[in-house]
This record gives sequence, C-alpha cells and structure tokens, in this order.
Amino acid sequence: MEKLTNEDIDKYLKSGELSQPFIDSKLLKEKVDIDYYNSLKLKGHANKLESLYFWIHKNLESADDEFRKKYKFNRNAGEIWESGKATGCTDYALVFATLARQLGIPTTLLHTSEKTFLFKLINNESFSMRSGHSFCECFYDGKWILVDPT
Repeated sequence: MEKLTNEDIDKYLKSGELSQPFIDSKLLKEKVDIDYYNSLKLKGHANKLESLYFWIHKNLESADDEFRKKYKFNRNAGEIWESGKATGCTDYALVFATLARQLGIPTTLLHTSEKTFLFKLINNESFSMRSGHSFCECFYDGKWILVDPT
C-alpha cells in the first residue's frame, strides 16, 4: 500500500484553470453515493470511481461533429458539464478529474500523444488532427489506478 503525504494530497486535489469545481459538493457526493450504494446492494461490491464514471455518463453525451469542431479543446469542466456534450476523451477526463478531486480523491489528468503526431509537431510539419488520448490516474484504496473516463 502506497502512502501519500499531506503535501502530495493537497497537490493532487488542487484545481486548475480548467478544473474549477462547478457543482455543489454535497449534491455531487449524494449523486455518486446513490450509484455506489445501489451497486453495493446489486453486486455485493462497489467502487466510488466507477460510480462517478456512471454518473458522468448519465449526464454527458458524445457531441456531434459540428459541435466537436466548434468546441473541442476550448472549454473548462463547468462549460462542458453545462452543455451536456463531450467532444472527446479530453472533455470526459477533465470533468472526471474535477469531480474526483472535489470528492477528495487525489487525481491527475494525463494526456498522451502518438509518436508520429509529436514528430510532426516538433518538426513544424502540418497535421490534420491531433492524435493521442486523455485519461486520469486516481489514488484510491491506497494505490494509483488508471481510469479512462471515456
């Protein structure tokens, strides 16, 4: 079991410019707890990360191409939530990280890039689309867990 210092916990719970809390903490906890306890009754086991994932997917849907072109990489977590539409993995990860931190779960937001995309970017070559993936890593039950909120 890994242990985080109070300094580490503060760092991983810190909000950034794009990840400011946007939902009342009491309401958030209540909504996630409902799914958590229902899962516990139904399956005999439950996980707060899984409950948060399901609650997010009940409230966000994948955006159509027109919406995606207009808003991709262009909004903060609150704006994403308010629209009810996610333009891709970055939006889902940003909302997940924001809400997980608000629940007191230390969380990092991770972005990856495909090697060919990076080389084009480094060499100032043109590219038609960004290639990569965004996901989260959460410190939960004494260990770091990768979470793909998409």
